This record gives sequence, structure tokens and C-alpha cells, in this order.
Amino acid sequence: MKGLYLYCIGSNPEKFFPGEVGIGGKEVLGFPYRDLQVVFQILPLDEYDLENPDLLAEWVQTYDKVVSLSWERLGAVIPVKFGTVIKDSNGKSARENLLTLLEGEYERFQQQLLHIREKAEYGVQIFWDKNEISEKICRENEEIRKLKKDVETKSKGMAFMLGKKLDNELKKEMDRTAEKFYKEIYEKIQTAADEIKVEKLKETDGKEMLINLSCLVDKSKVEEMEKVLEVIENQWNFEVRLVGPFPPYSFV
Repeated sequence: MKGLYLYCIGSNPEKFFPGEVGIGGKEVLGFPYRDLQVVFQILPLDEYDLENPDLLAEWVQTYDKVVSLSWERLGAVIPVKFGTVIKDSNGKSARENLLTLLEGEYERFQQQLLHIREKAEYGVQIFWDKNEISEKICRENEEIRKLKKDVETKSKGMAFMLGKKLDNELKKEMDRTAEKFYKEIYEKIQTAADEIKVEKLKETDGKEMLINLSCLVDKSKVEEMEKVLEVIENQWNFEVRLVGPFPPYSFV
């Protein structure tokens, strides 16, 4: 038995044949419906095994490759959730079930494609040196500067208690500083992005991440985004990374 393994839905109804770029080097096809195009490949269901880690890695790479290729050629695409397969069911063939899906969701797909047309997803990551910021706070915050001096001059027992208080006060001030930076930087980035999604912070190359965003950016505003990030880098001396462009995975 075979199913239709879906990659994405595009906005160009013309015939689209990406070629033998699918899973296992198999042919990827286009299925036109009105002014839409579904990009898929025919997949034997006995080959559908996402529990196999080796196969999963290959499938993820292929999925990204096909979606990116389709995005380049069709102009705007809605990436379908990874691993989506349309099967024969309810007495209908897989193609009939795909047609039923397109008929029912046509207006929603149209709205999504209109929203992302001429736009791309970019990742914005900003890293800060927490030690450097901490030292600056210790120099400039009068209360913390006094606590630090007391820790250095008091008896061992008292110094231990004051050290705990110093750590707590310093953490509070670091949190306040991070929140202040975050708000100011977010507002600047917002001026160049159509939409923003906040992603989880993660450690990269041993560096501390302050902000991790996915941004939907109009092609006409990419240069503006680059200038905004340059201002942020120069103003705060943070490391700024802009990655992309990608198909709009996070915004459909």
C-alpha cells in the first residue's frame, strides 16, 4: 500500500516537477489544485518508519531540502508538518483524501500564503557576557558595591552570610538588567519584522544567550533588519547573529 508524503503547499498552480530529490532519491511531484500546488512524493507505507533514528535524520534533511527548493521556485510555501502522510481511508484513495483536504482548507491556505508572500524567516540570536555585565553592576551599584566591600572586610562567619546576600542581590540586579536589555532590543527588532516568535534560550559554543527570536521579515526590509542589528551590536557590544533566510516554518 502507498501513501502521499507531503512536503509543502505553494501558491503556483503551474506544473511543478522538482525531480528525484525526495526520500531515497525518489521523484517529488506537484499536485495542482486551483491556484495551489501540493508538493509530495508517493511513499510505500512499509517504508514509513520514523522510529528509526538513521532514517529520521535522512528524512529531516530531505524534508528541509525539498521545502527550500519548492520555496525558491514557487515563491511562497506553507511547510506541511514533518511526517504527514495522506493514506487511503473511508473508501477513498489517498489522492481523493488529499483533494478533500484542499477543498475544505482552501481559504485558510490562501490566507496563510497571502500572509507570507515575499517574506522569509530569519533567526536572531543575541549573546552577552554575563561576567562583564556583573562586574559593571558591582562597580556602579552602590548597595552591591558596599556589600562586596563588607564581604572582603568582615569576619569569616559574617562574610559568609553577607556573601549569600550579595549573590541574591546581584542575581536580582542581573535579572532586572536582562529584562531591560530584552525589552529595548525587542522593540528595535520589532520595527523591521512583520512578526516575531520568541524561542527558547540555549547555550551555543559556551556563550550565554540573551535573546533568541524567529522573525518573519519582508524581503524589502531585510536591509533594515541588518542595520537594526548593527546598531544593537554597536550600542551594547553584544554578539549578534542573523541566520537565514528560511521558508517560514514558524509562521504557518
